[in-house]
Amino acid sequence: MAKLISVLKKGSIKCFAAFLVSIACINIVYANVVITEVMYDLDGNDTDREWVEIYHDGSDDIDLAEWRFVVGGTKHTFLAYPEGGNVVLPAGTYAVVVDKPEVFLADWPGFSGKILDSSFSLKQAGDTLSIRNPDGVDVDTVQYDPSVGGGGDGTTLQKSGGQWIAALPTPGAMNATHGYAPPASSEDGTAGTSGTSSGAQTTSMMADDSEKHITAKIDLGFVGNTKTIVVGADTLFKGKAFGFDGTPLLAPRYSWTFGDGGTKEGEQVLYHYRYPGTYIVVLNVSSGEYTAADRVKIDVVAADVVIASTGTGADSFVELKNDSSYELDLSWWRIRNGNTYFTLPKGTIIVPKGVIILPPENTRFSIGVDNTLDLLYPNGEIAHTYSRVPPPISSSQTALRPPVVSTVAVAEKKVAIPVMVGSAEPLLAEKSVSAEDIVQTQPAEVVVAIDSAGGSGKWVFAVAGLSLISIVAIIAGRRRGMAHVVTNEADEYKILE
Repeated sequence: MAKLISVLKKGSIKCFAAFLVSIACINIVYANVVITEVMYDLDGNDTDREWVEIYHDGSDDIDLAEWRFVVGGTKHTFLAYPEGGNVVLPAGTYAVVVDKPEVFLADWPGFSGKILDSSFSLKQAGDTLSIRNPDGVDVDTVQYDPSVGGGGDGTTLQKSGGQWIAALPTPGAMNATHGYAPPASSEDGTAGTSGTSSGAQTTSMMADDSEKHITAKIDLGFVGNTKTIVVGADTLFKGKAFGFDGTPLLAPRYSWTFGDGGTKEGEQVLYHYRYPGTYIVVLNVSSGEYTAADRVKIDVVAADVVIASTGTGADSFVELKNDSSYELDLSWWRIRNGNTYFTLPKGTIIVPKGVIILPPENTRFSIGVDNTLDLLYPNGEIAHTYSRVPPPISSSQTALRPPVVSTVAVAEKKVAIPVMVGSAEPLLAEKSVSAEDIVQTQPAEVVVAIDSAGGSGKWVFAVAGLSLISIVAIIAGRRRGMAHVVTNEADEYKILE
C-alpha cells in the first residue's frame, strides 16, 4: 500500500510539473510582444500624432483582438487599419500603434508597415505603458522618461541592446544602435545638413571622453538642404566617416534609414522610393565605441520626364522633356532603341519645364521611321515609351456597319389607279393597295426614298411614285393608239386596226 502511494505521489509530481511547464510555455508566448519605440513628444502640435512601436519576436502569429494596450492604467483595444482588416501580428514583425492612422500617414507618407488603431494620448512628462495579454497579465511594461530624450527634438525613445536611447525615428523598422544628438537649427529653421553634409553632427558613447568624436557625412553630389529625385528612380547614397583627426575611418559600420520604413547597410547603397513625398534620410556610422550621424531631406516627386520627339536616319536625335516644376537628376537613366542602349552619364540634370536634346553622335542611335524607344529608370523599369508609329485603328473602327432596316407597320390605304375602259381617256378606279405593293412596283430610287422616310413621309413618296407611273402609262398608251378595251374578265381582247 505504501509503495502504491509512493507511485501515485511520483505520478502526481510529474503531472504537476508538466502543468507548470505548460503554463510557463504559455507565458513565454505572451511575453514575445514587446514595446520597442515611443514617440511621445513631436515638434509642434502633438495632437493625434503620437505613436508606439511594438515587436513580436516569437515564432507563431499572435491575434491581438483580446489583448490590451494600457496607458497610465487605462486600457485600450487594438483595432484593425484599414477597417475590415485584422490585428494579427506575424512572428518577427513590427506594428505601430497610433491614435489617428490618417494623421500618422500624413507625417509618414511612405510608411508601408502594419498599423494598429487605438485611442490614447501620451504625456510629455512621462508615463507607464503596458502590453496586456487576454489573461490580464502585463507581458511588457515601459516607463518612459523624458530625461533620456525625445522631447520635441525630432527623436524618439528606442529600445537598443536592452537599454533605452534617444535616436531618429524608425517606425516599423529596426531601431538605431546608438543615440543621436539632434543638430542645432540653422538660420532657415531647418534642422539637419546639406547634401555635402556641411553640418554633420556627431554623438559620443563615452560621457567622460566627449572631446573625442567621429564624423559622418552623406554625399549625394549636390549643395543645398534638399535633394529632389523621382519616384521609381534608384538614387546612389554615399556615406563617409572620419576619425578624431579627420582622416577616413577604416571599415566602420554604415546604417541607413530612408524615412519610408526602408533600411540598408553599406558605405554606398542604391535606393528608390515608390511614392511621392518628403523624406528624411539618416546615416548612422559606428566604429568601436563611437558613433556619428548625418541626415538629409529628400523630395520625391512623380516621374514626369518623357521622350518628346526623335529624329530619323542621320539626324536621329532624342528630345527629353521635363514636365514637372522640379530640377531632376537623370544620372544613369537609359534610353532603349531596339537592342541599342544609351546611358545618361552622371550629373545629367534637366531643368523644370525644360528639354535636353541628345544628338546621334553621342547616343549612336539610328532611328527608323517606325521605331519605338523606351526611357528607362536606372533599375531598368520603363518610365515612358515613345512610338513613331501611329496607333493602329481597331477593327471596331474600320468595320462597315450593316445597314439598319426598319420595319414600320403601315395601314392599308386606298389609292386611285388609272385604267382604260373603252376609250383613250383614263378612268380612275379605286383599289386597295398596301405599302408593300407600292414598294414592289416602284423604281429603285423611289423604294430607297420610301424606306428612308418615316410615317406620313412614306405615303408622300408612294403617291408621287404612283402619279409618275400613271403619267408614263398615259403617254405610252396614246402612242400605241390606246387600242385596248377593258371588258369583263370572261371577254377576250380585240385589236382594232
